[in-house]
Amino acid sequence: MKINISNPQIAIKYFFRGTLYLVIVLMLIACTASGKIPNDRANIIYAPCIFSEKNFQKNDVQWLKTNLIAINTPTLSEIKFPLKIFTNADIVGLGEATHGTHEFYDFKIDLTKYLIKFKGYRIIAFELPMPYIYVLDDYIHGKGGDLRYLLDQMGAWVMDTEEIYNFLVWLKEFNNQAKGDQMITLTGYDLPLNDPTSEISIIDKYVSMVDPENKEKIVSQLTCFNIDQYSYSLKTPTAQKDCRDNILNVLSYIQNKRANYINQSSSSQFELAINSITSLVQLEHLYASSPAMAYPLRDQYMAENVIWIHDILGKGEKRIILWGHNSHIGRNMYIRTKSGTMGYLLSQRYGRSYFNIGSTFYKGDFNALPLDINHQAMVPPEDSYETFFKSAGTPTFYIHLDQPSTPAWFSNDHCLRSVGSMYDDNTPYSGWEVDKLSDEYDGFFYVETSTPTNLFDRK
Repeated sequence: MKINISNPQIAIKYFFRGTLYLVIVLMLIACTASGKIPNDRANIIYAPCIFSEKNFQKNDVQWLKTNLIAINTPTLSEIKFPLKIFTNADIVGLGEATHGTHEFYDFKIDLTKYLIKFKGYRIIAFELPMPYIYVLDDYIHGKGGDLRYLLDQMGAWVMDTEEIYNFLVWLKEFNNQAKGDQMITLTGYDLPLNDPTSEISIIDKYVSMVDPENKEKIVSQLTCFNIDQYSYSLKTPTAQKDCRDNILNVLSYIQNKRANYINQSSSSQFELAINSITSLVQLEHLYASSPAMAYPLRDQYMAENVIWIHDILGKGEKRIILWGHNSHIGRNMYIRTKSGTMGYLLSQRYGRSYFNIGSTFYKGDFNALPLDINHQAMVPPEDSYETFFKSAGTPTFYIHLDQPSTPAWFSNDHCLRSVGSMYDDNTPYSGWEVDKLSDEYDGFFYVETSTPTNLFDRK
């Protein structure tokens, strides 16, 4: 773009714009150097969004209008969603720009039901620790429990909603009619951040069953890690190393008891116990690492957990649906560490067998911490996918990006909304990142107006 600097008004405009942009970038670099901004993807590269200008062309908009699939009916089956795009996908990732948008949940629930009924997907994995989901898996398998109470006790506000409640009721009804391998399994793939007790409890329960004589000796080695991340960071390097060695010793001990423990339980129970200890190994590494490594390590271990779900829990035979944030589902890279997100790592391992769909919106409200207010989204930058999608004039649609005719515009850097579990309305630009959409996603869901998920309890 050429700038006519002979025009004083334009010259002044770009002088102040450039000066402010430089100040912001320098501030972000300073924060990054001090370790105050651990997530380089979501917090450094949003700076260009502040002064972005619209740069898509009419032919790009025309392509979007021609190829989008409008969603204006209650269920996806009524719009003949293109099943063929999932033909080779053993793992489907369904992303979201916020964890608290009702329309995202509706889309993901409808598409998940669709994939269950017509494409045979049988495992649903949420962006939560596996132990959190055990009680919900028991519920949909008819093992009792009051669902409202179970959701409340999870302590995960993203799940304590009417949308999830109704979805779980549907899954239970589906399983009541299904048999054996046709039943749905629920699980999780995230680390138990600040809650290692959930994994330690599983190990305690398992060892009590298969090796009661040595239970105290085994579990006592894990007590050093029964604390949150901040408390663990206060330990000396020697104390951290001793704790790490204890966890690894327990892992090695139980692995060496494989045959005996399986005889006392089952192969699946043994693998779940190994998974819980492995989760502690992962979490200890994350706790002991620098802030800059927190996000990349989390994605690395989430990818490893999905691989375990695919290869061990699903025996390499069951097709999986992943629910998570766009920042994990997308095939992205962390700038400083040169490492990939979960979606990137899964694509490296499974190739075209991993298929992902992101989602975003133009305007509206959503839920995020703190939950006592409705958070209102800022107007998207001019050079954003949201502004581009709105130009199509269709309020809700899906666009398939993995096709030869996709414009090059999609493979260039543009701003994309990205709100985590927490949101500060006073710093709205922290809810943006820059992405190459067609490089990172196979398809995208767009809704013009976001409304908050229907939380059961606002605290």
